[in-house]
Amino acid sequence: MDPKEEARIELAFRRSVEAAEQVARIAWPDVPGLLEDLHTRTFTQAEWASQHSDWFKARWQLEEDLEDLNNYQWDAEDFNPWSNLQDCLGVRGLMIVVEQGASAKVIRRQLSASAMSCATELQDLESASIDDGRQFLHALAALQEANSEVVLVQLCEKWDENTVVSCLPKAHLPELERLALIADIYGGGIRRL
Repeated sequence: MDPKEEARIELAFRRSVEAAEQVARIAWPDVPGLLEDLHTRTFTQAEWASQHSDWFKARWQLEEDLEDLNNYQWDAEDFNPWSNLQDCLGVRGLMIVVEQGASAKVIRRQLSASAMSCATELQDLESASIDDGRQFLHALAALQEANSEVVLVQLCEKWDENTVVSCLPKAHLPELERLALIADIYGGGIRRL
């Protein structure tokens, strides 16, 4: 590879890592170990994956018989700092993965079991007769937008057909959207629901 091209790729990757770290600092400043895990996940992926094997098997639909994740080629599989941040959030319950076609009941259960701050809005929607999962997510995001300091957003992921959602501080959303586009080497970033 041409040295100039190699330097350009290295610089773009470093900018992506720094942007992912900045998103973590702004959106989840009080989460212990998040930045350390992001660094470990980014630079020693196989080690981190084996520490959180249940998450990786579920998140990336790996075969159940894959016993030794240290032998899996994580470094070749995904070097996107945005994906790495999502993994770090996922093991902490700070995001959920909504499968295509999931019902409102399933999503409510996932959100209730998560560490995301949406309990008040979930209670407000308790009596709403919304069965469709997408409509439920939109209604929840609208409630948060109107009544809360956080808002439910989609964390876009190139390799995933499912919808990944998390709560972000509303006051910093424009800055987080900008940083997410830098953090995600594929340019997906954050999408409002």
